[in-house]
Amino acid sequence: MQLVTQFDRRNNRPFPNYSFDFAVFDQSKENEEFSWKWITARRDSSKKNAETIKLAPATWKAWVQKGSNGIELCRRRVVKTLTYTSNEQKPPKSSPEAKVLDTIYKFYSKRKSRFEALAAFVAERVISTNEHSYRPGWITPSTSDGGADFVGRLDVGSNLASAKIIVLGQAKCEKLTTPTGGNHIARTVARLRRGWIGVYVTTSYFSEAVQREVLEDKYPIILINGYRIAQELLTAMYEDGVSKAEDFLKRIDDTYEEQIMVREPEEILYE
Repeated sequence: MQLVTQFDRRNNRPFPNYSFDFAVFDQSKENEEFSWKWITARRDSSKKNAETIKLAPATWKAWVQKGSNGIELCRRRVVKTLTYTSNEQKPPKSSPEAKVLDTIYKFYSKRKSRFEALAAFVAERVISTNEHSYRPGWITPSTSDGGADFVGRLDVGSNLASAKIIVLGQAKCEKLTTPTGGNHIARTVARLRRGWIGVYVTTSYFSEAVQREVLEDKYPIILINGYRIAQELLTAMYEDGVSKAEDFLKRIDDTYEEQIMVREPEEILYE
């Protein structure tokens, strides 16, 4: 609560008022069930705070203990139900996806800039659907990418009744056991212009905090983790009849140099 001064335009004079910030507390530890016994106990003037606090939700107890500095830890976040845990983003141990992901990381670990070709390949497979067509563009030079590693275009509709959307991609070959840094994603988002979308491809995974930030701030960015990369690569290998992941990766890697271009992203709109 804060005392503020507002202005009454009709009567042309200021007046005092109060500004309130409301926070809906999380009750996941109580299985979303609210105990009215706590409210009843608080209404009883014969009971002390030490008695009533025992019936309070866990987040209320945490707020009483930590004060206003801990309110963000107590706040109910709806987007939390839309996030994925680190385990959900990692392939099961000894699974085909885990073996392929390990192969991918080892293949690019000493030449990480060339991972951009695989990232562009996977992004095309993920974004392309029956309703929308994705047009791959080019890979930007590693020395002057300006926060973008590859460029593509998403075509929605057809002929005159269509829209062309620039897709800006970021590729990171990162350790499989460490979540990708939120600063990398923020850098990609900062590069986006109105009407563009981003895609971030990593061999790693995304922390829940990073996912919440993307959801709460409504960033127009697609997140592709290492598990999804492995799934797409296995599917592509099956479709092309390739049995060894190394052979497929070499095929993609052979196209790396020919995909590099020094061009502005907007140029893809006129192709």
